[in-house]
Amino acid sequence: MPITINGSGTITGLSVGGLPDGTVDADMLASGTVSDNTPAFSVYMNSNVDIDHEELLTVPFQAERFDSDSAYNTSTGEFTVPSGKGGKYMLSTQVVVDGVDSGGPRMDIFVYIDGVQGTQSWSNYPANNDQKAGSSINGVYVLTAGQVVKIVAYHTTGSTESLRATQCWWSMFRLAGV
Repeated sequence: MPITINGSGTITGLSVGGLPDGTVDADMLASGTVSDNTPAFSVYMNSNVDIDHEELLTVPFQAERFDSDSAYNTSTGEFTVPSGKGGKYMLSTQVVVDGVDSGGPRMDIFVYIDGVQGTQSWSNYPANNDQKAGSSINGVYVLTAGQVVKIVAYHTTGSTESLRATQCWWSMFRLAGV
């Protein structure tokens, strides 16, 4: 359907936030009632990072693909919800550790919000030595302005291992209209 703007200030052919009939009023656009999915960011590791046995390490996603509101801090590995941007957020992350051995150890990741451990995901290590093990988390979180979110990794291999830069990433965006 083509997008058209008529003399009454109505835009048709544009579907935003599940509004019926694909109609958005110009006043809604001007007032900000129709929102977008920002803040949004996508970050990744640009180099391997060592993690010691049983160390809780804030995963240092050092590089940004994008960061709409400059709310992710590459120095601290933390996302801070900007003022006026509370709401429901979709979070997706994956962290992979390399060089792990068999025998039952685990690789865990956690979502921390304001320093408190929340969601946890873990992976048992493979049957063979010197393999990769990874965990991922996908979920919706209700956040308020000023809250700080970070991803924390932990492993029980018994030695220092490396987080794999090419396989560690984190993306997050605010869900508009919910």
